[in-house]
Amino acid sequence: MEDTDNNSTGTSGAACSTATPNLDDFPQHLILHILSFLPTIDTITTSLVSKKWYPLWSLIPSLNFSFADFPPYSTPSTTRQFFAEFVDRTLVCRSHSPLIKFHLDFIFEDRYGFHVDSWIRYAIKNQAQELDLNFFIDESFYVDEPRLGDTYDFPFSALRNGKVRDLKLTRCDLALPANLRLLSMKSIYLDEIYLTDQMALDLINGCPNLEVLELGNCKGMDTLKVCSEKLKKLELKYFFCKENEVNLEIDCPNLVSLTIIWFEVGKCCVKNLSSLAHFRTFIGHRRDRYYGYWNKIMRMLDQVPHVRSLAVQNWWLKLTLADHWIRYRYLDIKSSHGTCLSEIIDS
Repeated sequence: MEDTDNNSTGTSGAACSTATPNLDDFPQHLILHILSFLPTIDTITTSLVSKKWYPLWSLIPSLNFSFADFPPYSTPSTTRQFFAEFVDRTLVCRSHSPLIKFHLDFIFEDRYGFHVDSWIRYAIKNQAQELDLNFFIDESFYVDEPRLGDTYDFPFSALRNGKVRDLKLTRCDLALPANLRLLSMKSIYLDEIYLTDQMALDLINGCPNLEVLELGNCKGMDTLKVCSEKLKKLELKYFFCKENEVNLEIDCPNLVSLTIIWFEVGKCCVKNLSSLAHFRTFIGHRRDRYYGYWNKIMRMLDQVPHVRSLAVQNWWLKLTLADHWIRYRYLDIKSSHGTCLSEIIDS
């Protein structure tokens, strides 16, 4: 009988030790971290889980307002109206705890300009470190409204009063102030942004501590000059020329990684890439004229003999594994038939 009681007690103890923990048992910082990966509309719903969870959504250090995740109404215009009201109410009800990230996906109309301005001011006032604004989302959102083409003017001057380190902007106009100076800015990603030569210069010079710069589908430039002492990573993607090719000039002594994807380049000038270790390039091969662009970019390798990792195409079969390729630790060569040669070479 005693053995039976002991076995019963042991079994009960084992069951208790393997019981599934209740959500309320998790520490608050862990719950907040998990919730930070969800769209804000979903995190608000979790307030119904329990009394402990009720106020947690307002303490999450990340706000993710995704128009794509918002329930649709009778018309796209009505959906935008309810979405804007939802964001307004959320920011009013949220505690003013510091933010790490503020993300917004929205199909912009001019009548919502003051709404978006207030959302950005809220993010900056609450010390957001990452600011991600996407005013395009996807082509499918324009099927029913093909004439919808309003563009938001992003107020760069507002960043002076904040702590934004990482900035990502998609399809908006830039209102650059005179004497731009953003010491906290470390990373900038611009997609579908109109930039003149002077705007690009002012932006780079106005962020003296910039370490990462990514430009994609940016139009308006004749010559792109990237000159920076602190820049470590540079990505240039989808520079297509309708009339004039875009000239490229790079002077970044501390640049470690360079990626050039489908850049229809004119003149290509490298002044100082003494720290470059990783180089990757890709361009279409369906037209003969693309070989000229590919060749201009490949000539850069003659000026950066210290590159250790190279990913490049061999569409036109102009590359051979000659002795000078031995200097690369990692070599990735793609052919026109889709095959790939990747090697790790010990120096």
